[in-house]
Amino acid sequence: MNMTIPIYNSEIAPPHKRGMISGLHAQFVGIGFATANWVGFGCSYASGQFQWRFPLAVQCLPAIIVLVGIFWLPYSPRWLLEQERDEEAYAVIKRLHGDSGDDTFFRAEFTQMRDQLRFEKSVQKAGWKECFATKSNRKRILLAVLVQAFTQLSGINVINYYQTDLYKSLGQTGHNVTLLAGVYGLVGPIANVICLKYGMSR
Repeated sequence: MNMTIPIYNSEIAPPHKRGMISGLHAQFVGIGFATANWVGFGCSYASGQFQWRFPLAVQCLPAIIVLVGIFWLPYSPRWLLEQERDEEAYAVIKRLHGDSGDDTFFRAEFTQMRDQLRFEKSVQKAGWKECFATKSNRKRILLAVLVQAFTQLSGINVINYYQTDLYKSLGQTGHNVTLLAGVYGLVGPIANVICLKYGMSR
């Protein structure tokens, strides 16, 4: 989901809102981590099996929502055009705009997508070799790989998953451990608001 959702979001988003909508994925991931941390903090006051059963059970709710909701997600218009399902692609474009507005606008967006895909197919073949064939493609791949690599090398996942052990090793005890985890979980969503504001201005 971490890989496909930002791509899907960027494909269905209107160009002037693409940065913000793609950034919302990271924001909701951060909110999910923060919520999990605060649920853990609240359950640290409980006793017995509830203390660990509830945190495991409550995460099933968003998973069920995703499972059910996925059946209402439209196919990407670009993917439909690649499959030469033009009528469906046009219907999805209208649906994404709420079926309201000028039909000329829908047709212009549809034509732009179709012509762009046809042009790309005419000048290059899709494949691994083409990914590295030009300097611009190599630059894009390098940037994508480095962003992912440095994100992981920053240690963010180690802190997310093992922070309670880290706090204990630093001398924190009792509810302070999960409280610190809850506070830490809020840092990401708050900081990401800056990125979202920047994305809205792009």
